[in-house]
Amino acid sequence: MSLKVPLAAVLRALRAAKRLPQEALPDEGSARQYIGDLEHGKSSVTLDKLQKLSDSLGLSPATVVAATIAVKDGGGIEPILARLTEELNALQASGQLKQALAQVVDGKLVDRPRGTTVNADLVAKVLACKAQGMTQAETATELQVNKVTVHRYWKLG
Repeated sequence: MSLKVPLAAVLRALRAAKRLPQEALPDEGSARQYIGDLEHGKSSVTLDKLQKLSDSLGLSPATVVAATIAVKDGGGIEPILARLTEELNALQASGQLKQALAQVVDGKLVDRPRGTTVNADLVAKVLACKAQGMTQAETATELQVNKVTVHRYWKLG
């Protein structure tokens, strides 16, 4: 099942509970039509628009998504919370969350050359050395990596 219908149900319920007219939700061009389409399960929401909708409802986007999944799955939140906890703990334990964090520097996604895999952990270490005032050569020695790799990652920050 698509998430459009459960999301529509969640948005309707949240807006009704807060006694908000559609116009009170984020004003994006033809907002009333867009909100109407969402509430009729005819449209999908982007992450940016989900953020704005969630903010206007006083909730986090994660809560709106979790409520949508709860509606889709029949209403229980315990299985959703257990799954989220398990999956997020696994992402953290594997270092994937740390790698994702290293991909964002000063609110911007780290650029990477085409066709080249970037080791996010190594990028973070190189940029930390750079921030400490180390030279590229010192960084290469410290991290025991090729100077060319350090140079490539140096430019990312």
